[in-house]
Amino acid sequence: MPVKIRKLIYISILKLMLLSSAVYSADLEINVADIQRKAALNQKQALFDLGYLTQTGQGVEQNLAKAIELYKRASDLGHRSANHNLGLIYFYGKGVRQDYLESAKWFKIGAERDVTDSQRNLLKLYYRNLIPRDEKYIEQLLKNLANKGNDEDIYALAQYYDFERADIASAEPYYLVLAEKGNTKVFNRLGSIYFKGFGDKRNFEEAYKWFKKSAEVGDKDGQYLTGMMLMGNFGISENKETAIYWLKAAAKQGQTKAIEYLDLIQNQ
Repeated sequence: MPVKIRKLIYISILKLMLLSSAVYSADLEINVADIQRKAALNQKQALFDLGYLTQTGQGVEQNLAKAIELYKRASDLGHRSANHNLGLIYFYGKGVRQDYLESAKWFKIGAERDVTDSQRNLLKLYYRNLIPRDEKYIEQLLKNLANKGNDEDIYALAQYYDFERADIASAEPYYLVLAEKGNTKVFNRLGSIYFKGFGDKRNFEEAYKWFKKSAEVGDKDGQYLTGMMLMGNFGISENKETAIYWLKAAAKQGQTKAIEYLDLIQNQ
């Protein structure tokens, strides 16, 4: 007999919901008997769907242990979302003993099948120190995500190299990718990298270029740093009036160092 089921949506670990491989409309009617028949034939999508229905008690008796068994069978057949749902079940521990290592095991299967949410959730387990850290695998996960082109994932990889590994040479190319895509939050970091230098890459002109880009989009720290580079002896061919302009712009936005510096030079 057809029954209506609730909408299934893709999620990440923090949303406290269940990942599905299919998106149903809120009013969709499904034939539970047909799903059960296909599951008996070991069809992976039917096993997954029946697992979800059994987990949530829609059209069948709610039974988490049976749902887990169905998800495992679907995962064994290569269903990309079944292992992710298993990871969530063990992560939250609702109806089962909470087990982060077991959760990680299933997320890792998803990660190896290139399920983006599984990759991200596995990283969260590492970052929260809920499972032993594996730096080589963390780097691999971050690279896999960054290669998909999402800005936040590229930024996460750049930050990992920059602050966790202190490897500026590896971080710089990823910051540049973001900057060239117009991601303004990396402008100041690039400016700082070139200003402080790494390897043979200390470059005041490049530092100024990125600080000024930041200033031009209204970032108060970028405005302050642009002004200070112009006030210093860094070989930048702009005048002190321009420096004061940017310092005043920063001060107007409440940039404390800009306010203090302007007070200092006005009292000299």
